[in-house]
Amino acid sequence: MKRAKVHVRSVSVCFLFLLQTLSGFAQSGEVLSDTLLADGYSVKGRSFLKEVNFDSASFYLQKASHIYGEAGAWAKSIDCLDLAADSYRRAGRFEDGLELGNTALDLVYEKIGKGNLIEAEVLNTLGTIYDYKGDYEKALDYSN
Repeated sequence: MKRAKVHVRSVSVCFLFLLQTLSGFAQSGEVLSDTLLADGYSVKGRSFLKEVNFDSASFYLQKASHIYGEAGAWAKSIDCLDLAADSYRRAGRFEDGLELGNTALDLVYEKIGKGNLIEAEVLNTLGTIYDYKGDYEKALDYSN
């Protein structure tokens, strides 16, 4: 009788492990599906940038950034926010650009850390926005 109980327990544990593993695959499939959607939004946003349609570009880049962030793809999320901020700069909407740029910089420090290319790109975008805004001291601060 003991042997049968051990066998049933082993099968139950294996079954639970299998369910948990399959659940993990289903979740990673959702993440893959979500990031594919984000990739599409990112491409669409970049296309609108080339067409000089800055509002649409920013809209789709922010959508992509949000989805990437939910999936934990922080580098892609920050890159899209940075491009959206620069899109606002190109449209002359400097305050909106600064808001997104600062959000991107906060995410860099929170999720990735200092001293990397992503941080440099976001700082460059913020400096460029301040330059176009005419605030040259702040532009220099971000450039150094």
